[in-house]
Amino acid sequence: MWWLRAVDLSAIIDAMLVDKIFGSLNDPARIGAAGNSLGSYTVLAVADGISDPELLQVLYRSPASDVSCRPPPPAAVMRCETVARLSADPDFRQRYSEAGKSYRDERIRAVFAMAPGARAGLRTGQP
Repeated sequence: MWWLRAVDLSAIIDAMLVDKIFGSLNDPARIGAAGNSLGSYTVLAVADGISDPELLQVLYRSPASDVSCRPPPPAAVMRCETVARLSADPDFRQRYSEAGKSYRDERIRAVFAMAPGARAGLRTGQP
């Protein structure tokens, strides 16, 4: 569940700010984040991008999608497994339902997103 990666990034910031070695070297008013591919998705999520897995599925099902917009074969298998787990696993279903939440981290002042993976599954948190 790629949206939960934003929680991990916030936990890393928490740890770095109190770390015995690095804590004093960090300026909490000047935190930035950079990521590539799915890491880019993560930094966009902490900048208030909201995950919407259904948007990604709409893109994949669109007749206008050319081959470059279609998911790779493992993604199709993962989608089938997700559907099966949504039916059978209440814990998975609960975590999956958290996709629409904001995981914005106000401490992050700038992001650099390189080749964002899964960006079609994001919408903005603010109007």
